[in-house]
Amino acid sequence: MARRRDQPIVYRARGGESLCHLAVAYGFPHCQRLRDENPDLVDRSVLRRGDRVTIPPLEEATDGGPDRSRNRFRRPNYPLPNVWFIKESGAGYPDPEPAPDDRGYNRHYPRGDPRIRTLAISNYHVERAGNGTDNFAAATDFLYHTPSSQDPDHFKIQVYDNKVPEGTDEVMVKLFAMRPSYRRRRRGSTEIIQWTSSYFYPTAGGDRELDVVCHRVGQTNYFRSPYLRLVTSETCQAARPLQTLLVKDYFDDGANDDQKWFTEILHHNVRASYTVEICVQQKCKIHRDARIRLDREVRMAMHIMDGSGATRNDVRTAIYKWMRRSLAQANVRPHIKVFHEVDIPDNMITVSDGDGRYASGVTGGAAGAPRSEMTIAIDGTDYTHRPRAGDSPRATAVKLKRLLRRNRFRVKGPYRVKVDGLTPVRGQVSNPYEILVFDRDWDQVVVDSVSSTDRPNASGQRGQPLILTDDINVDRFEVNWPYQGRWPRAMYYNYRTRYFDMFICGNELVGMWDPGGSQLLGLGPYGPYNRNDTDIGPVGFIRRDVVQLGATDDPYTGPHELLHPLMHVCHTVNTANPDGLNETMYASGTGADAVNSAKHIADAPIAMTYETLIRGGHQVNVVLDGERQALAGGRHIRDTPVRRFRRVGAHYRYLTRASPRRVDRS
Repeated sequence: MARRRDQPIVYRARGGESLCHLAVAYGFPHCQRLRDENPDLVDRSVLRRGDRVTIPPLEEATDGGPDRSRNRFRRPNYPLPNVWFIKESGAGYPDPEPAPDDRGYNRHYPRGDPRIRTLAISNYHVERAGNGTDNFAAATDFLYHTPSSQDPDHFKIQVYDNKVPEGTDEVMVKLFAMRPSYRRRRRGSTEIIQWTSSYFYPTAGGDRELDVVCHRVGQTNYFRSPYLRLVTSETCQAARPLQTLLVKDYFDDGANDDQKWFTEILHHNVRASYTVEICVQQKCKIHRDARIRLDREVRMAMHIMDGSGATRNDVRTAIYKWMRRSLAQANVRPHIKVFHEVDIPDNMITVSDGDGRYASGVTGGAAGAPRSEMTIAIDGTDYTHRPRAGDSPRATAVKLKRLLRRNRFRVKGPYRVKVDGLTPVRGQVSNPYEILVFDRDWDQVVVDSVSSTDRPNASGQRGQPLILTDDINVDRFEVNWPYQGRWPRAMYYNYRTRYFDMFICGNELVGMWDPGGSQLLGLGPYGPYNRNDTDIGPVGFIRRDVVQLGATDDPYTGPHELLHPLMHVCHTVNTANPDGLNETMYASGTGADAVNSAKHIADAPIAMTYETLIRGGHQVNVVLDGERQALAGGRHIRDTPVRRFRRVGAHYRYLTRASPRRVDRS
């Protein structure tokens, strides 16, 4: 009998193949013959796409008798060695494990778990599993662990290699977080696009690589790693150094601004590299790549208030480093579309602030009182309006707008001010309204003063004051309750954009709803969605301290405040273990970037309860689906925090599909 192939073959390689791969596929025991035939490829551990490989002819083999074999020719060392990313569901560990003499036993193919091509950043406290109370499986635990498999973002590495000697129960795989590369859309352009065909290995010995031990599965030729996760901060990696691959921004060590500002965590490629056992040179490797999915972005306008002391690079640190690390857990990136240094406005006038009373039309309750007047002083000139009895705050605001427009000013509004607990009374009380005044070029004017002689009538049921918002203090930015206050409204209505607006205040952000004036790191109003005391839309205010970070400051305040209006949520608590999992919307977390700091946006199946806002002005606890304990006055919903963020953010059109082009308006 003779088997032969007497002509060489020229093979064009596909990406990720090795010479040992091709040797086994074409019937050779290892890659030495191919290396002898291809001297230009002898140093390659992995072939590049398009490499031309000469496959030599097989040597002739003969025997002296007639061919009585019914078996087809079997290639030595087949099946090929391989490596995959898998989800662990326990299917690789049959119980009881079949013995080699059992019918149907196959040492090459144990029952398999699903293979995956994409990975995600873990949303969990790196040392927790299950509902937040269980410990994540140890690095020495290679078997199935139910709580660890409940993390939807876990993964394992699986290797098949039938030439690993019997008695050798472990092989090594190297994981790399491959950084993407970028280029300018065109010369001189501010727009950056990803160069999708190019990725960079980490520096040798760097923090974006991981040596993974894979343990033999039973008596098979399969090997599996312990449970693994992707993390975005060094503190998480340090807590579980053998089971976490760091996939991080480039903000601290990028060689230029493009690398610092635009390197996306979610553009990385994760590569598993395994050196095959049959390679006589110990050079041939198998590569398996998995992408991290980026599908949404929050487009942001960053407004730095004049006098706050913050710089654009301070803001970039807060957004491109810390917010990027947090939002990556929801497959979302922040994208700064606008930078804006803003003046303190002196141009907002509110009618019937706080009480919403209608106009009385008179100067007081006495009989025969003269008609009332409202005066607006701008640049030394008085503009006077006489309200009619029974005019609502909105009607008065519209007439003031007409008065100013007749005098060649431009006016925005009127905007409704929603006041918690304000009960409308027909013909007497409704919501206050306000207007903003600009010159003909839409530049803000400075309103010198406003006054109103409109006083309660004889029955004391009417009377409209005018209030000018002209005393905003950038270093003590005050937020009043129950209706977020004139200062945030004045900033937002003057400077809002079509993006998510975030304002950087001075070194104090003060909540004025208690006598002491609570010191706040930030404020995220909940948005005009359900509750009637939230009178401005999705917007955030954060202190300068939050972007000029010290060692103990909370770097995750930015995403926390952004998620308030884009989730309509107060704060969340892991009901199963309230101190064991600090989550982005946790009421209070460790300030610095600790393992348990408030950095995680929880996804299923963590037992999460959060306070949210519903119609009628009442706070209630809402329990995520899957938590069995119903709270008094609460209701069950099917959202996880991640899904809620993506749904509500899309409702406001602030969470959109990620654009292939990015820009930072310097």
